[in-house]
Amino acid sequence: MDNRPIPQDEWMARNSLRFFKRLEAPLLISQTVGLSNEGVLRILRDHFEIVSRDAYYISIVAREILSDKVSDKIYQEEEVLKAEQEVFKTFEHANAYFNTRIKQAEQILGESGGMDLGIKPGTVKLFEAWCTTRTATKWLELLKKADHYLTLNYHLWVLGELVPANATEGEALAAKLNNERGARGELANLRRSLAHQFATIRNLVNRVTAQRETELEVRRREQSERDRVLKGRAPRRKAKTGAASDTSAVSTLETA
Repeated sequence: MDNRPIPQDEWMARNSLRFFKRLEAPLLISQTVGLSNEGVLRILRDHFEIVSRDAYYISIVAREILSDKVSDKIYQEEEVLKAEQEVFKTFEHANAYFNTRIKQAEQILGESGGMDLGIKPGTVKLFEAWCTTRTATKWLELLKKADHYLTLNYHLWVLGELVPANATEGEALAAKLNNERGARGELANLRRSLAHQFATIRNLVNRVTAQRETELEVRRREQSERDRVLKGRAPRRKAKTGAASDTSAVSTLETA
């Protein structure tokens, strides 16, 4: 069986971002993630480039634009740090969510003997993903965790261990679907949080850039006004007299 990961260009959804095309090779770190759940695969395909772009802009691009080349300080860096902390906080919540549910599912499967049933060989597909920030790598790790939880959730449903023994089949299916919605919701909350912070920092960068352009234009006008004043104050040369004046006049005539 071929265990080589599927290249990113083959699995990633097409869009107009062209984020990865704009970066140089040293900024792209290859990672491999193994997934089996179709819902998680769809999230990977549709959102990985957007998540990567948002995270890269916040942590890399914004800092470069806001940096002061003279003092090596970053203008309003506290706003960038605040955005990153909000994203990290959402990651912590999502990880805690999946960790808790994975632990509960494994405990139930262990008690019922279901842990002896593994995923069939070949159902897990490997995907190559180019990571540009630690946030992008953490996103892949979270998708893998979500994939594992949904696999456990499916096993519990198949084995009849997802709900109490006296529950109906309809209630068991509803519990399965509800767990799947909850998992997708956690991933969606993280994407929305990152998108919100991206928009916030981009607006900040746009304001700072516009402010810098205005300040530069003001300095140019002020310098232009100073140059005009200095030019007006410059002393005029006195006309030469006597023979020198006559020679100058002759030279002028000869030139003419």
